[in-house]
Amino acid sequence: MLDKKEKSVMLYLCEVCTTKRSYLIYASTIAEEMSKKFLLSIAEIDEIMTSLAKDNYIDVVISDSKKGYFYCVMLKSKGVM
Repeated sequence: MLDKKEKSVMLYLCEVCTTKRSYLIYASTIAEEMSKKFLLSIAEIDEIMTSLAKDNYIDVVISDSKKGYFYCVMLKSKGVM
């Protein structure tokens, strides 16, 4: 069962991944989008993404670049809402 923050992040991921099942997204973009409801740090977003992956909603690869911290997210069939 997803908590409120996990559900909000999952709904956002479903919105941005509509055209493709995999998507490259910056942690700061997720934080900015979630700021309308919750104040999330990068560490909290990292925990949420790891939790969603463990619960078999998404596959995620976490990476860091010059432009910032980002995720390569691929929705699994359980994660398509």
